[in-house]
Amino acid sequence: MRNAQTGETSPDSVVPQSDSIPDRPNVEWWKRHGGREWLEELERRRSTQDRYSRQEAWLGEHFAGEPALRVLDFGCGYGRHLRHLRQQRHLDLYGCDVSPNMIAVVGEHVSDVDWAREHVRLIGPVGRLPFDDRYFDVSYTSEVLIHVHPDDLTKVLLELMRVTFERLILIENKRTDQAAFGSAAHAGCWVHDLVGTLAQLGFANVQVLDHVLEDQDVYLVDLEPETRDNSGRRFRSSLAARDAEIRRLRPELSQARRRLQHLEGMVSDALVRRVAAESGRQVAEERLARLEHSLAVRAVRKLKQFKRSYRLLRGVIDTVNSVRTRSGMVEVSAVAASVPAASPALPFAGIAISGSPATPEDFIAASPSVVSICHPHWRGIRASTLSLCDGVLQMEEILSDEHAEAIASFLQQASTRTLVIQGIPPGSQRLAVVLRRLVPRLRILNVFHGSTAQQTFPSESEPLREMIALTEEGVLDGIGFVKVGIAECLQRIGVRAYPLYSKIAVDPTPPPTKPFKQGPVHIGVFVPNIFHKNLNTQLMAALVVSNSIVHVTELPALRLDRYMDRIMVHGLLDHSQFLELLGQMDVNLYVTLSECFPMTIVESLQRGVICLTSDTSPIFQNDEFLRKSLVVAQLDDPSAIATQLEAAVANRVEIVARAHVHLQRVNEKADELWERFAHG
Repeated sequence: MRNAQTGETSPDSVVPQSDSIPDRPNVEWWKRHGGREWLEELERRRSTQDRYSRQEAWLGEHFAGEPALRVLDFGCGYGRHLRHLRQQRHLDLYGCDVSPNMIAVVGEHVSDVDWAREHVRLIGPVGRLPFDDRYFDVSYTSEVLIHVHPDDLTKVLLELMRVTFERLILIENKRTDQAAFGSAAHAGCWVHDLVGTLAQLGFANVQVLDHVLEDQDVYLVDLEPETRDNSGRRFRSSLAARDAEIRRLRPELSQARRRLQHLEGMVSDALVRRVAAESGRQVAEERLARLEHSLAVRAVRKLKQFKRSYRLLRGVIDTVNSVRTRSGMVEVSAVAASVPAASPALPFAGIAISGSPATPEDFIAASPSVVSICHPHWRGIRASTLSLCDGVLQMEEILSDEHAEAIASFLQQASTRTLVIQGIPPGSQRLAVVLRRLVPRLRILNVFHGSTAQQTFPSESEPLREMIALTEEGVLDGIGFVKVGIAECLQRIGVRAYPLYSKIAVDPTPPPTKPFKQGPVHIGVFVPNIFHKNLNTQLMAALVVSNSIVHVTELPALRLDRYMDRIMVHGLLDHSQFLELLGQMDVNLYVTLSECFPMTIVESLQRGVICLTSDTSPIFQNDEFLRKSLVVAQLDDPSAIATQLEAAVANRVEIVARAHVHLQRVNEKADELWERFAHG
C-alpha cells in the first residue's frame, strides 16, 4: 500500500502478473470485441449521448493550462482521448489496454502508426504495468474502472498509483457509498465506491466534480499533496525519469550523430547542385515568360480584327508549350491537352469536381443566370463565391481545349448569361478564349482576390497580366478586384475594372460571445508562413500576452525554441475543422501586410470570437468603433498588436455585437457591387 504522507510504495502494492489465473468474463468480452467495432458503436451513440464530447472537452481544458506533463491513458481503447489530446504538444502521451483489438486500431485512429507502436502497450487485466515507478506525472481513466471487478479494484488502483507521481483522474460512475453490480452489458459492469476505496488506501481528500457530466463524476486524486503548489518537486521527478531514459538511449544517440554528419555532407553537396540548377531554371523561365507574353498578347489583339485569330493564338501557345517541354519544364496544361472532356476525375458532368446545385440535372433545371467557377481548395475565395452566387462549379484547372468546350456546352444547356472566373485557376485564359469563340453572347468576367503586394510571385503576376490583357482586347467583359484601389486605378487607364467586396453568409441572430474563463489565453494565428502574411510578428505579439497558448497551422522561420511549450501546431485543416478550431480560441489574429477582404475575420466574429486585422482592408472603414477596436495601425509592431489584443479581449462582448450588425451592412454593399459587376 502507498503511504499518502511519504509517497512510498510498500511491497504488497506490486502485483505480480498471474498468467495462470483465468480472465474474468468481462475481460474476455473486451479481448474478443472492441477495436473498430467499438469505435463505430461510439460514433453511433454520439448522436444521442453528449457525454463523450463533454469528456473530451473537459480533459482538453484540464490539461491546456498545465506545464509539460507525461500522461497515461489507462484503458485507452481505440485511442479516442489520445487522438484529441495529441493536439496539445506539451503532453507526452501513453496508452494501454487489455484488448488486442483495441490496440490494433489506435495507430490508424490517431493517424500515426509509428507513434502508436511506440506509445501504446497491451497489458494484463490486473498484473504489473510495464512502466517504471512514478513514470507518469498524471494518469487518467475514462469509463474503465466500471469494467473492473470489485475484487480487482484495489489492485488496479495501487498499480496506477505506483506508476503515477502527481495525480489520478478517474472519470467513472456517480458517487456512491457502496459497490454494486451495474448491468450485464459487456459481460459485467460495476458501480464502485471510489471515495471509500481510496480512503482505505490512505487518500481521504478526494475531490469529486459532479457538474461535468450528468451520469458520471470526475474524481481527482492528488497523490503528492504538495505538488499542486510546489512545481519544483514535480519537475525534479519528471527530469529524473527522463534522465534515466536518456542514459538508455545514449548509445543510439551516438550512432545517430554519426549518421547525421554523413547526411549533412550529402545535403551540402545536393544544395550546391540545386543552387546551380535553380539559377539556370530562373534564367530559362524569364526568357520563356518574355517570349510567351509578347507573342500571346500580340496574338490576342488580333481577335478584334481577324475571324481566325484564335487559330493563330492556339499555335503560339502550343509552340511555347513545346519549348517548355524540350527545356524539361512540362506544364500540366500541356500534358493534359489530350484528356477527354468527360474525365472520370471530374464527377460533376465531366467538367467539375462538384457543383451547386449539387447535381448536373438540378443545375440545368435551376438555370442560374450567373455562374461562377472557383478552385475547391482556395478557402476564402470558395466561401465568398458560394455566398455571392447561386450557380457554382468547383474545378482545380482547365485541362484542355476539349475541357473548355465541354464547359461551354454545359453553360449553354443551363441557359447561363454570365460566367465569372473567381481567382485565376490554371487554364483560365484558355477557357475565356474558347468561351468567347463558342458562346459570343455570354458575359465573361474574372475576379482577382489578391493584392499588388503579392505580385512578386510569378505564379500570380503573370496570370493577372494576361487577364488584364484579355479584358483590354474584349475577350473578357470585365475584371473585378477585391483589393481596394486597384479597380479605380485601372479604370483611369481605360480598363473595364470593377471594385468588389467578398461576402460570407451572416446568421440573422447575433452569435453568443465566447466566454473567457480563468486560465491560459488561447490565441489563434492561422496564417501560412509566407512573408506578406506577417506570421513572425503576430506570433511574437501573441507570446507577449501573459499566460497565452498560441495556436498556428505551421511554424515560422523565426527560432522560438524557448517558447515551444506554449505553441501548438495544428497543420493544414479542411474548412470545417478550421472553423471549429477558430471558434475554440479566446481571440484570433489576422494582422497581415496585404489583406484584401479577410474572410477569416468574418468567420471568427461569426463564432463569437474577436479577431484583429490590419489597416489594409475596407472591412471596418465605415464603423469607427470597430476600426479602433480591431484594426491595428502598426502592423509591423508586435508590442502594439499585443496591446490592442488585450484591450479588445476586455471589450469583446460589445465588439462581437457591433460587428454582427456591421457585417450585415457590409454584405449589403457586397451584393450591390456584385449586381453591378455581374449584370453590367
